[in-house]
Amino acid sequence: DKHQLVNERAILLEAGAEEVISDLKKAQESFAKNFGAPSDILAWPYGERPRNISNKDLKKLGFNFCLNTRSGVNFQPVDFMNLKRFAALDFETPEKLGAIIDGYDDLGFLLGKC
Repeated sequence: DKHQLVNERAILLEAGAEEVISDLKKAQESFAKNFGAPSDILAWPYGERPRNISNKDLKKLGFNFCLNTRSGVNFQPVDFMNLKRFAALDFETPEKLGAIIDGYDDLGFLLGKC
């Protein structure tokens, strides 16, 4: 299981490509077993993507969307394999987060700006 920290660094980032792919494959199998189908969305543990994993590798595993921890808006053309997101911790109240979300469409585009 590569989804843990050692000395505050994700083991996943230090693993070889084959190890990461194997780990993600196991995660997909477990997800499918528990939920009836594999996920097409991957949120990178601790927000960092290993440099040795390509979009092609991820697509072979069934992922079509990948989230990182970079905050911000996803402008067109959108790189669906490297989506920015908003961390809920950045907002003091659920109402403030809701107000921000209401200003964006389903893909994170600022409404009326793209």
